[in-house]
Amino acid sequence: MLRPAGDSSWKAALSLLLGLALWEAASRTGLLSPVIFPPPTRVLARLLEACASGSVLRQLSPTLLRFSAGSLAGALLGTCAGLLCGFSKPLDSILRPWIDATFPLPKIALIPLLMALLGAGELLSVSLIAISVFYPMAISIRNGVLETDPSLLDAARNLGATRAQVVAKVVLPSLTPYAFTGLHLGLLTGLATTIVVELLLSSQGIGRMLWVSGEWLRMDVYYAYIALLALTGMLVLFLLRGAMKRFVPWAVK
Repeated sequence: MLRPAGDSSWKAALSLLLGLALWEAASRTGLLSPVIFPPPTRVLARLLEACASGSVLRQLSPTLLRFSAGSLAGALLGTCAGLLCGFSKPLDSILRPWIDATFPLPKIALIPLLMALLGAGELLSVSLIAISVFYPMAISIRNGVLETDPSLLDAARNLGATRAQVVAKVVLPSLTPYAFTGLHLGLLTGLATTIVVELLLSSQGIGRMLWVSGEWLRMDVYYAYIALLALTGMLVLFLLRGAMKRFVPWAVK
């Protein structure tokens, strides 16, 4: 049975509003400490105040710039690596063990090495974000190439298609959903890495504001920037989902 398209959206919104209402009531009545868990209305007031003063724009801009630059670099490199592994078995046997071995390594553990190589500037931050995005993209693209339906390849060859035509007309369209899956995971990981990088290395950005406000127990400001981060993540996924509906509508559920 088909469900209305907006059914899940309304349920999600209702769940969120109900949770915030319970939080508000618990904080106002003292069931939750208003120092640690200030009412959501106070958090909203701080967020609107920060927007009006321009503080949000000053902190959000460097975060988005780092995230965008790192994500773009990581996605491009991951796509290239995935295509090389998918199309070439010799290269796959060489590259895949290195990818599998280094994927579980916490990317923050690379800070001392990258700092020695790149210095402590923005290039270090962007490189860490790019590395975080690289792995989901490389793995997803490789799997997309390898999962191409063999019957489609045989049909194209039997119709006289050249290797370049097979790649352009069969392989690339079939791996597009895998590319979006890798991009989905990569962007989420990249955004989380951006915040951690700002916590440790930056004097500006949402991550830095989270650290400073939490350190001084300004919890209303702390939750305001968490809300801003959540909205940023939702916007990124909304734009990605829009792109998926445009290019791979059959893969959107």
